[in-house]
Amino acid sequence: MVRGVKYARTRGVFVSLNLLVMPGVSDREEEVAALQPFVRATGVNQVQFRNLNIDPDLYLVLLPKAQGQALGMRSLLQAVRDTGVSVR
Repeated sequence: MVRGVKYARTRGVFVSLNLLVMPGVSDREEEVAALQPFVRATGVNQVQFRNLNIDPDLYLVLLPKAQGQALGMRSLLQAVRDTGVSVR
């Protein structure tokens, strides 16, 4: 995925990442720690946050236990803004 985004960006393509999010999952420390370097390294123009429409009880049972602390969705949005990328 990184190579594809970088390829598109070097050719002037506007790249918008649609990120499906769920509070308490997407805003965990390890998720933010992975997202920021990806956005910086690829040159993504915009990150659009979209609600993951799924039953949270079902989803949370299927996920492996998270290690980090949930930072909150505002912190996630700010972390992406701090990379200089447009947030929608």
